[in-house]
Amino acid sequence: FGQTISYSCGVMEGRYVNVVMSGRTTHLSVCEVEVYETENLASKGTVARSSTYSTWAAPHAIDGVRYGTDNGAFCSATTSESDPWWRLDLLDIYKISTVIITAKSDGSPDFTSGAWIRIGNSLENNGNNNPICAVTPDPLPGHTVSYSCHGMEGRYVNVVMTGRTSTLTLCEVEVYGTAGHTITYSCHGMEGRYVNVVMTGRTSHLALCEVEVYGTVHRKRTFLRLKFSSSVDAAAESDEILHQLQSALGLNVSDFNLTWTQLPEKEEEQD
Repeated sequence: FGQTISYSCGVMEGRYVNVVMSGRTTHLSVCEVEVYETENLASKGTVARSSTYSTWAAPHAIDGVRYGTDNGAFCSATTSESDPWWRLDLLDIYKISTVIITAKSDGSPDFTSGAWIRIGNSLENNGNNNPICAVTPDPLPGHTVSYSCHGMEGRYVNVVMTGRTSTLTLCEVEVYGTAGHTITYSCHGMEGRYVNVVMTGRTSHLALCEVEVYGTVHRKRTFLRLKFSSSVDAAAESDEILHQLQSALGLNVSDFNLTWTQLPEKEEEQD
């Protein structure tokens, strides 16, 4: 009675969601039905926190039960300390759309309000320096509140009481988002015109949502020693010589200049 339970439907496809008592004559009472396009990512993660109060273990906040009859068996709590924190490791990087937090509902003092929700990839300061998604409202007794994180990217979700000496209590933390992360690779100034991404020696799909390439235009200076069999003034015919060089060397470069380190001299024919 009075519980919220999550059910995983895998990747079932459909437009309609029905809740029905089949083959029974009874009342059907539903206080809230929530449907999410992705599964709760928190249920597959691992947790850590600054301390543990009694039996209020850290994994209780991702057990899928928002409201239980015994808070110590279904909620997580730290001892009273400075800047208490709770951290969820999603084990991969996700674009986080929503974080849902449920506070305890037994009427005792609320130790969830005023907490900062942080999302990111850093474990500096136990992950408590990552960017902020939201701050829980004050007060928050017995409420389940959804926070939109607008696709923030990260592996770690932290809930922390910043600048306070307090207990941090969480009965349920749910995280929804999509996989697919951005990784930067340094190529150390490698030179080239083509960038290939290839699965070598594998039979597989190759899926790329975005490829970004950053660098600088490489200008190459080449020194040539030329001898012309022509009676024309080579210095005066630079444009024509440049055109012939591009054609002979197979070059297709628009930003191409020909300069002389030494003006060509016309050889006198010997008798």
